[in-house]
Amino acid sequence: MLDFFSISGIKFGLDTLRGVWRFFRGNRRDLTPAKRLELRQKWKPKFEDFFRVNTHKELSTQVIIRNISRLDDYPDSTKPKKKQGISPWFKVPVVQTYERGFMVCLSIGELVSIGEDKWRYRDWLKGEDGEKFWCIGFIPYEGIVDVDWEGDKYYDYPHVVCHFDQAKRQPYERIMLCREWKFDKTSHFTEVVDIETVRKASRKYDLKHFG
Repeated sequence: MLDFFSISGIKFGLDTLRGVWRFFRGNRRDLTPAKRLELRQKWKPKFEDFFRVNTHKELSTQVIIRNISRLDDYPDSTKPKKKQGISPWFKVPVVQTYERGFMVCLSIGELVSIGEDKWRYRDWLKGEDGEKFWCIGFIPYEGIVDVDWEGDKYYDYPHVVCHFDQAKRQPYERIMLCREWKFDKTSHFTEVVDIETVRKASRKYDLKHFG
C-alpha cells in the first residue's frame, strides 16, 4: 500500500511539474523533428502557390487567422478576453513566405535611430519623421491546424486555423520590424530588429505606439 501511494505521489508530482513547465513555455506543443518536417512539407507548397498566384494576378493576399482553442469565438467578437491573449481571430495580409512558414503584415510605421542598430518609435504626435518599417509576424507551418481556402459568408478570404501557442499566446514564432525591398515587382523584407527591443527602448521616451 505504501509503495502504491509513493508511486502515485511521484506520478502526481511529475504531472504537476510538466503542467507548470508547459504553462511557462506558453503551453507550446512538443513536436518531433519528423512531425515538424511533415507539416512544413504539407503547407509550404500551398502557401507559396497562394502567394505567387494572387500576387501575379494582383489579387488580395488577405487571410483570416483563427485560434483553434477559441474556434467558436468567430465571428462574434474580435476583442480578447482577460488573460486569453490576443483576439481569437483577425484579418492580415500575407506578404511573403520563409523557410519555416509565412509572413503577415501586422502594421506599418516609422522608427527613429537612436544609435548603431538601436531604434525607437517616432513621436508622431509632434510630427517627427522617421524611416518606414513593416511590422511582420512570422507564423510557422507547424502551427497550422487547417486552412479553408474558400472562406465563408462573412469573409471569403482563406481561414487559417492555428495553435496560438507561441510566446504571449500568439501564433508568431517572432515579430520583427523589417525594411521592404522589391525584386521583380514583389516585396521582400530584411529583418532589422525585433519588436520587443524597440518597445523597451521607446518606453524611455514615453512612446508607446508604432506609427
